[in-house]
Amino acid sequence: MRHRKVIVGAIVLILLAGLATFVVWLANRPVLAWKVLSVRAMGPYWIRDAMEEHCWCAYIEVTNLSSSEVIVDWNRDKSAFQVDGKWEDLGIAALMTYLGPNEAAQFQLTVPQRAQACRLLMHYERGPLWARADEFFKRRGVNVPDKYFIPAMTLNRKLPGHFRCLDIEVKLPARTSKIGETKGPHNFALQWTGSSGFSLVSTAALLAAAPGQ
Repeated sequence: MRHRKVIVGAIVLILLAGLATFVVWLANRPVLAWKVLSVRAMGPYWIRDAMEEHCWCAYIEVTNLSSSEVIVDWNRDKSAFQVDGKWEDLGIAALMTYLGPNEAAQFQLTVPQRAQACRLLMHYERGPLWARADEFFKRRGVNVPDKYFIPAMTLNRKLPGHFRCLDIEVKLPARTSKIGETKGPHNFALQWTGSSGFSLVSTAALLAAAPGQ
């Protein structure tokens, strides 16, 4: 009998350890992924209270890898661009405020062409448990008064560390005389190839390949 209790206790401990490992893995697995769709030369564009004649515009896509909503604390967004190794504040926020389950969204960062890189620091959290419970009931037609979720809301605000930070940093191509000397609308765009390089693509070719053209 005693031997059986030891075996049962060991099995319970193994199950609890496995459950704890799964919870830690679930909490630490990636929630958001991002990629650069393209980087294009453009201008003029109003940046930081001044008109910039030549700019880079980075088109970025962020994907929610989870099956729950993602809420962005856009008040804490930090955007910047790098010139000669120094980061300068871009002063842009709220580029993305929300992502639904498995949803992808795009935004753009426009910086002066003298910049070597651009960055966005975005603080976010997965939908808290109370929000997921509320959504679960609403999808089934059950109306639960908000007052029942207030204690959970208060607790969620007091819990530290539930916000994560997504660091998006894009290295920009070197400014070329061909693009810098172009008069009027640019006829070329620098297309990100998915690796560490960029290729010069005709805007006409991009338009011809676009859906509906």
